Amino acid sequence: MRHAVFTALALGATYLALPGSIPLAYAADASANADPFVTQRNAIQAANQAYRKEVAVAQHEFDRIESAADADYKKAVAQAKAERNRTIAHIKSKG
Repeated sequence: MRHAVFTALALGATYLALPGSIPLAYAADASANADPFVTQRNAIQAANQAYRKEVAVAQHEFDRIESAADADYKKAVAQAKAERNRTIAHIKSKG
């Protein structure tokens, strides 16, 4: 699952960095007659920063879910062991 999340985020960041999304940055800097290469670099840096933020959020969410799943698994194992021990004790008591 971790790989799928990061793949999806990477595809999203790739989409943000495509030339089709850069004209938004050009429009913002057009009035200042900014150098197009600087504008493009700034747009790519902004997309990369947004991507890193999304990765951090996704990693945090994944870690939270993974931790909860580990706790649920440990609880289920403990319950299964307790049930097994009760069954063994019951069988031994019948002799």
